[in-house]
Amino acid sequence: MAEGRQQWRWRGRAVGALVGVAVAGGAGAGAGLLNPWVGVPLAAVGALPGFAAGLGWDRRREQVVADERWSEVFAAGPGPGRGGDGSGDSVLGWLAPWEAMVPFAVPRGRYVAAVRRWCVEDQPGLVWLLSGGPGSGKTRLAMKAGAALRGEESQAWAVGWVRPGQGRAAIEVASGWDRPVLAVVDDADVCDDLGELLKAVHRPGGPQTVRVLLVAREFTDWWNGVQQPLPMAVDVAETRTWLGTIADDAPGQRGAARAAMAVFAEKVGADTAGMTLTGITAGTPLILLHAAALEAAWRAHEGRPGPVDVTDAVAALLTREERQWQRHATEHGLDNYPNITLTVLRDLLVFTMLTGARTRTDTHQLLPLLPGLHNATPDLIDTLTVWLHLYPRVTGYWTRPHLPAVFAEHLTVEALADNTDLAAAVSLTAATPEHATAVLTTLARAATHTTTATTAITTLLAVDPHRLIPIAIRTALAGHGPIDSAIATAVNQANPDWDTVQHLSQLLTNEMNVLNQTQIAVARARVTHAPTADDHATALAILAEALRQGGWHGEAVAAAAEAVTVRRSLAAADPTADPTAHQPYLAGTLNILANALRKAGRHEEAVATATEAVTIWRSLAAADPTAYQPFLADALARLADSLRLGGRYEEAITTATEAVTVRRSLAAADPTAHQPFLADALASLADPLRQAGRHGEAVTTAHQPYLADALARLADSLRLGGRYEEAITTATEAVVIQRSLAAADPTADPTAHQPYLADALASLANALRKAGRYEEAVAIATEAVTIWRSLAAADPTAYQRYLANALTILADALEQSSRYGQAVATATEAVIIWRSLAAADPTAHNASLADALAILAEALRLGDRDGEAVTTATEAVTVRRSLAAAGPTAHQASLANALTILAVALEQSGRYGEAVITATEAVTLYQQLGVDNGNVAVAEQIIRTYGPH
Repeated sequence: MAEGRQQWRWRGRAVGALVGVAVAGGAGAGAGLLNPWVGVPLAAVGALPGFAAGLGWDRRREQVVADERWSEVFAAGPGPGRGGDGSGDSVLGWLAPWEAMVPFAVPRGRYVAAVRRWCVEDQPGLVWLLSGGPGSGKTRLAMKAGAALRGEESQAWAVGWVRPGQGRAAIEVASGWDRPVLAVVDDADVCDDLGELLKAVHRPGGPQTVRVLLVAREFTDWWNGVQQPLPMAVDVAETRTWLGTIADDAPGQRGAARAAMAVFAEKVGADTAGMTLTGITAGTPLILLHAAALEAAWRAHEGRPGPVDVTDAVAALLTREERQWQRHATEHGLDNYPNITLTVLRDLLVFTMLTGARTRTDTHQLLPLLPGLHNATPDLIDTLTVWLHLYPRVTGYWTRPHLPAVFAEHLTVEALADNTDLAAAVSLTAATPEHATAVLTTLARAATHTTTATTAITTLLAVDPHRLIPIAIRTALAGHGPIDSAIATAVNQANPDWDTVQHLSQLLTNEMNVLNQTQIAVARARVTHAPTADDHATALAILAEALRQGGWHGEAVAAAAEAVTVRRSLAAADPTADPTAHQPYLAGTLNILANALRKAGRHEEAVATATEAVTIWRSLAAADPTAYQPFLADALARLADSLRLGGRYEEAITTATEAVTVRRSLAAADPTAHQPFLADALASLADPLRQAGRHGEAVTTAHQPYLADALARLADSLRLGGRYEEAITTATEAVVIQRSLAAADPTADPTAHQPYLADALASLANALRKAGRYEEAVAIATEAVTIWRSLAAADPTAYQRYLANALTILADALEQSSRYGQAVATATEAVIIWRSLAAADPTAHNASLADALAILAEALRLGDRDGEAVTTATEAVTVRRSLAAAGPTAHQASLANALTILAVALEQSGRYGEAVITATEAVTLYQQLGVDNGNVAVAEQIIRTYGPH
């Protein structure tokens, strides 16, 4: 049988009769125990003549019991359990990872080898994190790693896929096994008992080595949530795996697609002539390449070969699948039921995928809840159950179809969108928080690749908003998918009462940047239902902050101004009250209004408002310094920023200096609590000093020996000013401080210190690189990359851009050290990340992508890979042109540099005419900018050497 292959469905009664043996035997084989007796009744075995004496009955019985226990907690692989008994296979089944239709990508073998080494060589860490987008090949990779370990010559490992709900039990069984065990947890982000599993693997109950491979789309906030309540730090392997696209660039992607087309064409008996795929980019996911290849093969088989756009592949295959539904329905006599339409069949499929029934009895109770089946007879329900067996069933269920995730998610959101009846049925069956979370997680995942998910989620939440909206918020905060706008719409439609709003507000505490639209919706409901004037003012202030964070500056000003008005009226109505009864709230609200005004560009009004806030805080701090000095310092910093933005630099300096003075006194009394704020205050003071032309004072202000953040910023300023040795000294000091902070708090969440240390290391590496100390730069940048890689594996959204930046620095240092091969590999990784980030936000990341491309082009050229160097440099120029077109002044110099790199690559490739044209454009730009540096000389030399004489 081919690697990982299982039949998409079981065929025939004879196979069904052997299911017990096949499942148990498969598990035993996966565990490394070949036991042909598993599944045979013990009484029958014991009755065999001479069995007990000849084979050792006690030992065999123990082995049978052990195999059975293993099978209870581990599956042999990721595939579903028993298949159906339908009349034909699902086309979508060919895309399932366990079918292994398309050969495993050779370049990904390095990831398999890394996992194997981690296990076999007993490398550090008990848990390996494997992540990647939907359909990126994670499950297939885990299967290959398991196969490699099972076949390990020195010591074969047992490999098992942990069954749902069996986490702790699986580890307990594994720790007492007869060989080392790799426990694989697929879809770890929806594993309810993952915490119990992790606790068990860190406290083994037996002598055997057990390691855990966690597979998830991303290790984001949900992963932090799993770790926080644990009594120990999770021992995660230093190396983690994140799967991007199957190839690094569009040509490579097209090559992978052609290979898949050949496989599927052979499978259906079609000629590949005329089969083409369009719309392939460097960022096209693997599942879309394969889906498009499969659709192209089917069209060729049908005699209509032609182009298939990868962006349409999922919809095309689902349309094809609908025809299969109809054929399968006809085979089973469902044509005799006029109400069983394609829509009903689709809803049935989605409903049972989301809910599932473990027994036939449960199925007969479940299906009549579905629209169109309320009056279904038992015979019809049984027939529909057989129809569902077109797809394999999830292990342990009588009715729960298993489809490849991307297709299941597309079907789900299409069915639920604006389908209130189906949503009501799903909500009714997803009665527990765990089940509702699983349903919403499916929809959140779908939101990463289909816009219809927003409507589907809103439809579901509208059925039972009081119960489901809090679960949706938790799902969003866990990082399962971009569903902020869907939740906000549901909140607006539900118009929750005051108590519900209070509950939602508690869930959203400190999550302004994550769920801003939901924050705004909840804040508006809070304003509407506030029972008192005090609550109303607080609600308006919260709304103003949420609006400001979302960029709605005009509305933020209006809400904050209204909040200030309410606060003033409350204070005026109670003139004899203790000042602390109203003044702190008024001052805090004034701060919010000043922030909103500043963001709206109304700097003079912001200054006036912030000045009033400072006056109040100063008065309160005079009476009670301990309670109010931190608020005074914060208000002073805000006022200083408003003054600076209004061009009143000297006043800003005076105010920021007072803020530093207050922060310094607080830091002297409690360094741990206040030093970070002092660092911010000093950095804020440095800004107006620079803008006032007092550069020396700006440097002196920022250079405080215990403020690592300010030191890192200062190092960058010194580097940009050409003062490289001073930058190295300063950045080194920042690194020393950050190392000491991390060492002093070794049990802290990695995000408490590691990002700051990595940032300081990157600043130091940059300075070393600019100073020509390349080998030192390589060592420091490598350390920075290691830290950012670890952080990005756990939270790609937050840290990938920092990893890409560190890789770019490292690649340049490697290139300058003449280590061209390593530079190419490192720069290529940086380009891949920057390209994916730029695809999502070109404005923010295109410049960084162009930088990385330029470094990669140079490394390729210096490594004598001339053709690739020209291609890469051309892309860098293209990106730089787009940036220069949007903002000529800011990007023309970088465009000129990119043109020079391309000109040199063209020259080295022997394309002299093109080199002269490119160099001429670069020189023209340099002349327009008044730049005269080494790059100008290089470009001019190309023109003199190869241009017309």
